[in-house]
Amino acid sequence: MNLNVEIVREHIASLCQPAVHAGAVCVRTEGVRFEISNNAVTTVTPDRTTPSNTTKARNQRFIERRNEA
Repeated sequence: MNLNVEIVREHIASLCQPAVHAGAVCVRTEGVRFEISNNAVTTVTPDRTTPSNTTKARNQRFIERRNEA
Protein backbone atom coordinates (compact mmCIF):
# COMPACT_ATOMS: atom_id res chain seq x y z
CA MET A 1 0.00 0.00 0.00
CA ASN A 2 3.09 2.22 0.08
CA LEU A 3 2.23 3.64 3.49
CA ASN A 4 5.19 5.32 5.14
CA VAL A 5 4.89 3.89 8.64
CA GLU A 6 7.72 6.05 10.01
CA ILE A 7 5.80 9.24 9.20
CA VAL A 8 2.75 7.85 11.01
CA ARG A 9 4.90 6.91 14.03
CA GLU A 10 6.45 10.38 14.11
CA HIS A 11 3.02 12.01 13.97
CA ILE A 12 1.70 9.85 16.83
CA ALA A 13 4.84 10.56 18.86
CA SER A 14 4.44 14.32 18.34
CA LEU A 15 0.85 14.11 19.57
CA CYS A 16 1.57 11.93 22.61
CA GLN A 17 5.03 12.98 23.76
CA PRO A 18 3.99 15.99 25.90
CA ALA A 19 1.33 13.94 27.67
CA VAL A 20 3.71 11.02 28.27
CA HIS A 21 6.19 13.38 29.94
CA ALA A 22 3.35 14.59 32.18
CA GLY A 23 2.53 11.00 33.18
CA ALA A 24 -0.67 10.52 31.17
CA VAL A 25 -2.02 7.04 30.49
CA CYS A 26 -3.98 8.06 27.40
CA VAL A 27 -4.24 10.88 24.89
CA ARG A 28 -7.43 11.80 23.09
CA THR A 29 -6.94 13.75 19.90
CA GLU A 30 -7.94 13.73 16.25
CA GLY A 31 -10.90 11.46 16.98
CA VAL A 32 -8.84 8.63 18.43
CA ARG A 33 -7.62 7.54 21.83
CA PHE A 34 -3.99 6.54 22.24
CA GLU A 35 -3.43 4.33 25.29
CA ILE A 36 0.04 4.55 26.78
CA SER A 37 1.93 1.96 28.82
CA ASN A 38 5.63 2.04 29.72
CA ASN A 39 6.11 5.25 27.71
CA ALA A 40 4.83 3.62 24.52
CA VAL A 41 1.53 3.80 22.67
CA THR A 42 0.04 0.33 23.02
CA THR A 43 -3.52 0.71 21.75
CA VAL A 44 -5.33 3.06 19.40
CA THR A 45 -9.14 3.09 19.42
CA PRO A 46 -11.84 5.44 18.16
CA ASP A 47 -12.50 8.12 20.75
CA ARG A 48 -15.81 8.22 22.53
CA THR A 49 -16.54 11.68 23.86
CA THR A 50 -18.16 10.34 27.03
CA PRO A 51 -16.62 7.43 28.91
CA SER A 52 -18.84 4.62 30.11
CA ASN A 53 -19.88 4.46 33.75
CA THR A 54 -17.58 1.48 34.21
CA THR A 55 -14.66 3.51 32.91
CA LYS A 56 -15.55 6.46 35.15
CA ALA A 57 -15.67 4.20 38.22
CA ARG A 58 -12.39 2.52 37.31
CA ASN A 59 -10.69 5.87 36.77
CA GLN A 60 -11.99 7.15 40.10
CA ARG A 61 -10.59 4.08 41.90
CA PHE A 62 -7.25 4.61 40.17
CA ILE A 63 -7.16 8.26 41.29
CA GLU A 64 -8.05 7.32 44.86
CA ARG A 65 -5.35 4.63 45.01
CA ARG A 66 -2.78 7.02 43.58
CA ASN A 67 -3.66 9.67 46.17
CA GLU A 68 -3.32 7.14 49.01
CA ALA A 69 0.26 6.28 48.00
